[in-house]
Amino acid sequence: MKTILYTAVLMLMTATILTSCGKLQESWQDEQENNQEIKPEKRQVSVTYEIKCSQDVVDALDMVITYKDKGGINATDTLRDTIWTKTVVNEVIPVKIGLSWSLSPKSADKITKETFEDLAASYSITRNGEVSSNHTIARDNLFHYYPSYKDFPASKLSNLCDYENYEHTLVLTNHHYGNSLCFMLKPIEDVNGYKHIIDEPAYWDD
Repeated sequence: MKTILYTAVLMLMTATILTSCGKLQESWQDEQENNQEIKPEKRQVSVTYEIKCSQDVVDALDMVITYKDKGGINATDTLRDTIWTKTVVNEVIPVKIGLSWSLSPKSADKITKETFEDLAASYSITRNGEVSSNHTIARDNLFHYYPSYKDFPASKLSNLCDYENYEHTLVLTNHHYGNSLCFMLKPIEDVNGYKHIIDEPAYWDD
């Protein structure tokens, strides 16, 4: 009886060890698959960046816009009107896309008001990578104070820019903080073999 019991315990221990080893092997294989670099795939994806703002923003602030151009390369532009838009066509994925900006007050000789009635701005990132379909990846207010700054004194524009630039930096350095502004477009295949494009939050610099 003792021999049978001893044998049963040994068999149970062996099964437990084998199961654990199997799970460890599966976990290792999953990790290796996730760490494998996705092979580049020829897939045309157009991405449109857009910023809309009030005339007061144009009159009060200088905005330098940075966006991910073709191939994920950083490019810069300057806001000059109430609508800024840029469309980038990528021929290969995966590719990183993103939109960023920095603010500074206009020089004193260009400020003609003591108070700005409505400082409001918004942004959007959309892509067209499937058959005649547009997908909005990100859309929100550019300023963190919602919905806009009303009756804002010109003397405090520098403070406003410092605050907004700081908040914006937090979003860029941690894509879990608020809405992400940078994404990686990747190909993915479903169970039927149809290839989709997914957009995953990504860090601006990595």
